[in-house]
Amino acid sequence: MEHTPPASSNNTFPAHVPKVQTSPRPRKPAPHPRPLKKPEDFARQFHRYSASLAFSLGYGKRLVTAHEKELQSIDTIMRNFTQAGAVGRWWVDIFPILDLLPKYFAEWKKISAKFHKYESDLHLANLREAQGRKGWN
Repeated sequence: MEHTPPASSNNTFPAHVPKVQTSPRPRKPAPHPRPLKKPEDFARQFHRYSASLAFSLGYGKRLVTAHEKELQSIDTIMRNFTQAGAVGRWWVDIFPILDLLPKYFAEWKKISAKFHKYESDLHLANLREAQGRKGWN
């Protein structure tokens, strides 16, 4: 059984739906995806691709080779996160009252401050670099 639209309907959107505006600037064509030359290299290239997508959207910068310092920094952040978040790694996870100890006695506070400084320095550097770059969109 065929569906036929009511006689009163037309192919336009309701008045409350905004129309899409086109940009007066021509868009750059998207870069052609590079073929995967070695199937055993899939995991590394997928890692590079996903990081490059995030960096392109967030900072307007592509990661092309998988050897950029930004990608290595992301890997360091993920290792730090895994280390810091390991269940049972810190006594404070078992005994929350230990969180009242001063930083001098609390190793987890020193390590977390070091991790935080590394991450914030990296993100602020990326932000400053992106602000100095011409917009990608």
